[in-house]
Amino acid sequence: MKKKNSIIALLFLVFIQSCSVSELDNVPKEDEPIVEKYEWVDLGLPSGTLWATCNIGADSPEEYGDYFAWGETETKDIYNWSTYKYCNGSQYSLTKYSFISIYNTNNGYNEYTDTLTALQPEDDAATVLWGNKWQMPSEAQIHELFNSDYTSTEWVTVNGVDGRKITSWSNGRSIFLPATGYRDNEVYKVAGNLGLYWSRTLSKYECVSAYVLSFDSNECYLNRVGFRDSGRCIRPVRVQKTPPTNLVTNIVLSETSVILQPDEVKTLTATVLPTDASNPAVTWRSSKTSVATVDQTGKVTAVGKGFCIITCKSTDGSDVYAECQVTIEHDWVDLGLPSGTLWATCNIGANNPEEYGDYLAWGETEPKRYNSWWYYKWMNDGQEIWEQINKYTTDDGQTEACWYDADGTFIGDGLAELLPEDDAATVNWGKGWQMPSIDQMNELINDDNTTSSYTTQNDVKGCLITSNSNGNSIFLPAAGECGWQADYAGTLGCYWSRSLHPATSRCAYSLYFWGKPRTDRYSSRFYGRPIRPVRKQ
Repeated sequence: MKKKNSIIALLFLVFIQSCSVSELDNVPKEDEPIVEKYEWVDLGLPSGTLWATCNIGADSPEEYGDYFAWGETETKDIYNWSTYKYCNGSQYSLTKYSFISIYNTNNGYNEYTDTLTALQPEDDAATVLWGNKWQMPSEAQIHELFNSDYTSTEWVTVNGVDGRKITSWSNGRSIFLPATGYRDNEVYKVAGNLGLYWSRTLSKYECVSAYVLSFDSNECYLNRVGFRDSGRCIRPVRVQKTPPTNLVTNIVLSETSVILQPDEVKTLTATVLPTDASNPAVTWRSSKTSVATVDQTGKVTAVGKGFCIITCKSTDGSDVYAECQVTIEHDWVDLGLPSGTLWATCNIGANNPEEYGDYLAWGETEPKRYNSWWYYKWMNDGQEIWEQINKYTTDDGQTEACWYDADGTFIGDGLAELLPEDDAATVNWGKGWQMPSIDQMNELINDDNTTSSYTTQNDVKGCLITSNSNGNSIFLPAAGECGWQADYAGTLGCYWSRSLHPATSRCAYSLYFWGKPRTDRYSSRFYGRPIRPVRKQ
């Protein structure tokens, strides 16, 4: 036996001596780290999530890589329900990842549900193909990635490829996501225009969809409607970095309220406590960049008249922030009205009387891309039916309305006029401003008080309203309204009041003109419309 062991040792020595230097160099030494095959970037995110530099199947950040159906770990030639792994030929025969029985009526499992809402490791393409340290990102990790408190995003071109660059506020590092589009059947669609990346999280609204990181040249957002059978790219993540333990507890600003003139500059300073916080980096943000901007050194620049809030926020996940109110006063006109109401000279979001400004849904304080019941703020769970309104509901006798519970008990709040926190004029312009009430609108267009004419001012069509008592006037441009797109701009004027209509809680009063102005009582709250603020003397 001793002789046999000696022969084996001799043969191993000969093998080692025959190896080239390069082969021996590839063997890691005990004190050297093993080099990972896939690279990642630490963006300093509070969760400690590290994002890969490339998509699965790609060799560089700008390559699209491979396309996968949700929950599948191999690519294929055709992407549709008939080829999808977890169904029996249709979206109503799901065999895994289903919590609603309607999607399982044809699969032979007696309306089976499994309550799974996130991919298991064996169905996660990142884990299967890159190893157990990697995952497809969750819904929460995607939200964190493009949270403007932690990162900035911009549409850029890298080596001829369009996509979004996402840069950390805290450390300046970035990743690039190419606009990959998606695959439907055998076809590649919208590549170069849209970026669509799978999460590992099932949509909470319907089992046939999963959450998708979506972006185009205008915005970056989380889309809940990504049909599982379509092919989409995957950017893996891993959580390795330990989140900071000594979190920020307070931020003190040098000033909490300033009044500026247009183009004036003011630099705010932030003191972060405790002084030995693990991650003392902060981000600066303006609530209304058309009023004032702020850079990441705290330098505030006044842009246009209005009111905004400059927020300085921690980036370590503690969610500590401090605010400074910035006011650049708006102009108004005294029309000599009996109530003493003063009307602003411009719409919210406009810099002169002829500009249309922003389009806002009733009770919402920020403009958005689409306006429908589906996207309306005061809806239960995003249901696209008006009966699901969950704020500003009055007992209007419409018994079919779902603001009554299953027992027939009224569950409305009885609010018939916007609260200050939901009044776009108050939120965007400051405490002294409001959206006009229906009474103030009727007073404005009352022939005893004013004279109205549908006219053109600086090449913009609109309504000129002139005081009978002092000759002062305001001009309301015919800005139209916005549902899925701007409609009737240049022809129709529709302006929100702050008053809910008493006959139906799904509507609010508007000032309307296509010629002589009047107040319109049937205006669905989801529409995006301009707002002309008012204030009292």
